[in-house]
Amino acid sequence: MELRHSLGLPRHPVQIVATVKGLEIDRDLLFNVPEVPVIVLTVSAAAAAMETRVAERPWIRLLTMQGPNQLGQAVRRLRDIGVSRISCVGGRTLATELLDLGPGR
Repeated sequence: MELRHSLGLPRHPVQIVATVKGLEIDRDLLFNVPEVPVIVLTVSAAAAAMETRVAERPWIRLLTMQGPNQLGQAVRRLRDIGVSRISCVGGRTLATELLDLGPGR
């Protein structure tokens, strides 16, 4: 926490969650802690399913892709809103796609 503070960074980094199926926003702790900003990368159908619950939580932002194959575009949009570094924890599909994008994309 002291390092983040000394670098002028907020206590909690932005949490980025990727899903093409949608998430149970009410159930997961991550989505219910206002101090932790969250960006959900998703597709239109999943965004529509989560929209009402996300609207109740201003610390959550939906970043909608045209399709699951638009990850590169989503990563560029993350950069545009100030996300310069990510750490991928999760399944091999997402990790492989991120690695295939290469640095600086």
